[in-house]
Amino acid sequence: MSRSLRLVRVDDFVLIVFAPGEAFGSSERRVRSRFSHAGRDYAFWLTDPIYDRRLLAKLDGTYPIGASLDYQLNGIMCTRVFTR
Repeated sequence: MSRSLRLVRVDDFVLIVFAPGEAFGSSERRVRSRFSHAGRDYAFWLTDPIYDRRLLAKLDGTYPIGASLDYQLNGIMCTRVFTR
């Protein structure tokens, strides 16, 4: 591995609350993060239980967060969010 840690700043970080399986009869709601970097779009499921609970208490929708610093450590994508 040539790089085990990469830091990038993104300005379009959003969290999306929705039921991804609604079209198939599943009402389970989840939270997905979305941002773009270097011309590519990225989307990851939110796995932080504290943020997950906070966001699932809200209505379905898209929540702009602001700037974030994402980093990759040994192939695992992590996100540190900075609110405006």
